[in-house]
Amino acid sequence: IKFLLELQDKRNVETVLIPDKTLSRYTICLSVSVGCYLSCEFCATAQISKSLVRNLSPGEIISQIILCKDYIDDWSTQKKITNQVLMGEGSPFLNLENVKVAIDNSKNKDGLEYGRTRITVSTVGVGIKKDDMNAIEWAAKELDVYLAWSLHSSIPKHRSEIMPINDKYSIDSLIPQLKKYYDQTKLPIFIEWICLEENMTDEHAKELIKIMKKVPSKLNLIEFNPLSNKDFKPASQENIDKFSKTIQDNGFLSLFRRSRGRDINASCGSLANKKS
Repeated sequence: IKFLLELQDKRNVETVLIPDKTLSRYTICLSVSVGCYLSCEFCATAQISKSLVRNLSPGEIISQIILCKDYIDDWSTQKKITNQVLMGEGSPFLNLENVKVAIDNSKNKDGLEYGRTRITVSTVGVGIKKDDMNAIEWAAKELDVYLAWSLHSSIPKHRSEIMPINDKYSIDSLIPQLKKYYDQTKLPIFIEWICLEENMTDEHAKELIKIMKKVPSKLNLIEFNPLSNKDFKPASQENIDKFSKTIQDNGFLSLFRRSRGRDINASCGSLANKKS
């Protein structure tokens, strides 16, 4: 279920409510900004404008949850929305102060009362400083929730081609920070990996295994949702299975996430503030 929300300044942002197969539990995918300047080539949000329009306030982030809870009447002791993922529009690590306030209210027993393992925050790996600490180190202490690293390519040259931010914050520079995040929280890092024809190669798998040996992590393989103005091709199921097996054979967990909500432009990488 996709919600297109109009904010007080008439800007728009999207939120997605994702039911499980039994329709008894939901995950909510939250946006943290209008637009995004990271320009990841495979993401529709980056095509809205090549810039960040503005960050959302803590209230605008929390209001997405409240709206969805109202929509499905989720106010009993037994929660229907069991998980929150800050993986919608925008980069949470470029809106850390507001994201922290929103998460604090989500976790607070007098607020929405979500446990730390029910919330996941994504990052491409922004290494900005925060209170004289690296942002990832700061987030480990101040957010203390699951962290998902949008990696998508283990080969630096290729990652820079599809994610320009890699030129500023390289894979090698982020690995020690992610290791510190695990050391502080004891929560494994979720590595997010969009399944493209070009990044499901033996070389990518080999380099990814090297990374996973350094960072306690789990791999989430994500089905690619094609963009009308891009030439990326989704990986075949045969290549996805082969890639996943290689990771598993080396002792790491690899999960494949089928696309949900493609018919209403609500799937991963598809949020572009457009009506279906």
